[in-house]
Amino acid sequence: TFTYVSPRALDVLGVSATALMSDNLSFQTMAGDQWPPLRESLRQAARAQTPFEHVLRIDRPQQKTRWLLLAGRPQTHQTNNAERWSGFVQDVTAREELALAQLAMSELQLSTLLNTVGDAIIGSDENSVITHWNPSAEKLLGWSAGQAIGAHLHLIIPDRHRAGHIDGMRHHLLTGETRIIGRPVELPALHADGHEVPVELVINRVQTVDTV
Repeated sequence: TFTYVSPRALDVLGVSATALMSDNLSFQTMAGDQWPPLRESLRQAARAQTPFEHVLRIDRPQQKTRWLLLAGRPQTHQTNNAERWSGFVQDVTAREELALAQLAMSELQLSTLLNTVGDAIIGSDENSVITHWNPSAEKLLGWSAGQAIGAHLHLIIPDRHRAGHIDGMRHHLLTGETRIIGRPVELPALHADGHEVPVELVINRVQTVDTV
């Protein structure tokens, strides 16, 4: 819960002092689904007693999306050891919009390139949902882009390898560690007609506008 906010900070946050000081408005309610990573940033800073920075996206109905830089440091109250925070908030919308535009252009250029190469290129997000399927993948595995994009990667993973894929993806998302990124691995892939196709798989991580 906020205990003091300067007039300029109120302007940046786009809320009134009354609303901000109420018990039902906090970093958690403002962050929404972005609260877990923000909370983790705060926890790490509190444990290490170090400053923190976090960029928060603010989405409000009928208003332009804004990005705010939250920065501060933990301060332990001398009387009751309560954890308090002091810091500032800065509107970094212009910076974030420029970065997203540059990333979108890079993504468009990458997509154009991937559609022209001879190798089968398949993209997926952190939930293993297929996001890219180039013409060479259509030829190799029999599924059209319209059939494959939006489907789970299990579409092309034989049953006996699916549990291993789930475990490996979960471990990578939790720790950032992987044993196969950038290394060629020979595995079978599932063709649209049901037969298995031996492939040499090389996995790489790519940052895009909406996902990884």
